[in-house]
Amino acid sequence: MFPFLRRRRAIGYGFPVRRPLLRRIRLARFFNRFGVFALALVPMLVLASPTLASAKTLPGGGSIHVVKKDDVTPALDCFSQAVFGRTYTYTDTGAIAASLKANIYLPQNDQDILNLKIKDAGLAAYGTISNGLEVVLAGERGVVINDEQAAIAVGGLAEIALGGYSAPADQTAALALVSEVAPALSDLNWTTVTTQHGNYIFYAYGTRTYTTGHGPVEAAVGAKATVYTGPEGNTVVSVLVGTGGLANLVK
Repeated sequence: MFPFLRRRRAIGYGFPVRRPLLRRIRLARFFNRFGVFALALVPMLVLASPTLASAKTLPGGGSIHVVKKDDVTPALDCFSQAVFGRTYTYTDTGAIAASLKANIYLPQNDQDILNLKIKDAGLAAYGTISNGLEVVLAGERGVVINDEQAAIAVGGLAEIALGGYSAPADQTAALALVSEVAPALSDLNWTTVTTQHGNYIFYAYGTRTYTTGHGPVEAAVGAKATVYTGPEGNTVVSVLVGTGGLANLVK
């Protein structure tokens, strides 16, 4: 059936046979024995192979596709402290493999901005909190990040969203909630964009200094804070921040 295989065996008899050649011989015998059935079996094997990513339900609804990687909690803590000025207690953490979907803690426009960068980020991680969610993105896919603060300075996106607050009485009270959730941003010059039906949207732009492995680096910062009434009736505070080259995405 395959005379060239017999010739190769005769020529190479008594000498070591390379592994690629052995694989070709075995594959040829497999197709010779099972014929058309073998051709039908190959795509079945491919379709049946397990994927690395799995879907997880997020607090507040919605889902996220995650992939098992090393513990991302240290990176989340670093981003939280550097960008928001505090850390949070996580009930679960993971590396994001695909987009976020319909989570009530994150405004839709914020989700759209995050989803633009998730697939291209070298670090894409989430941390669920008992009353909210945090997402951080930085770097480029395929590039190992060993200095989180340097990655933040070059270009990062991070969002923290927490629910369960009482409705603020006015704009000042709403900004006080923003400062509670993200104290590192309290000294920015926030501009009010919307104050309708007890919902508030603020924007702020400025610079921040991040302590990298090569010393302090000053980087641009763009921030958006949303204080609104969630589906459960309590107030949700979300803060989206872009740093470095991604600061201009937050607008």
